[in-house]
Amino acid sequence: MIRAELKTTRLWLRPVASRDEKAVLTAFSDPNVTRWLARVPTPYGPAEFKDFVENLAHPGQTFAIDDGTGMVGGIELSDELGYWIAPWAQGKGYAREAARAVLAAWFAQSGDPVRAHHLDDNLRSARLLASLGFLETGRGAGTLGVPPRPLRWVNVELTKSGWILAQNPVDPPNAAPSQQSKA
Repeated sequence: MIRAELKTTRLWLRPVASRDEKAVLTAFSDPNVTRWLARVPTPYGPAEFKDFVENLAHPGQTFAIDDGTGMVGGIELSDELGYWIAPWAQGKGYAREAARAVLAAWFAQSGDPVRAHHLDDNLRSARLLASLGFLETGRGAGTLGVPPRPLRWVNVELTKSGWILAQNPVDPPNAAPSQQSKA
């Protein structure tokens, strides 16, 4: 488990609280959010949110992503990394910024790899995870969710060495120099 609160340049990652109910219910009423979340029941109402806050959202594992206007998404790192961003906050790089903060905190205290998965047709999530250094470890298919629906997903994993390399990429041996010296 990592610290209960993390700060980035633009974001405050904090424990999920009852004040976040409206933001979560609004986001989870949008099928463009919930279609990518296999474990979020649909419909998602006040009872589901209350259960989440009281029983599932553990400080240091589950974070509200707050951009100063309130909760705009969520991120969790317990047995695996998972995240979502509300429609009104997408396209701002918040998922990447939050994931980098959570992963940095994780790897500062642990050498254990981090696992994640994304639905096979979720190209935005695939690109994000790859940019963080995650590598594919396999694929799966099955019936998941509430209500159950057939899904296909890609399993990925990030090792500490993969994380370090993704943060400090090196130029390949045959790469052209980024700046040429003038004689």
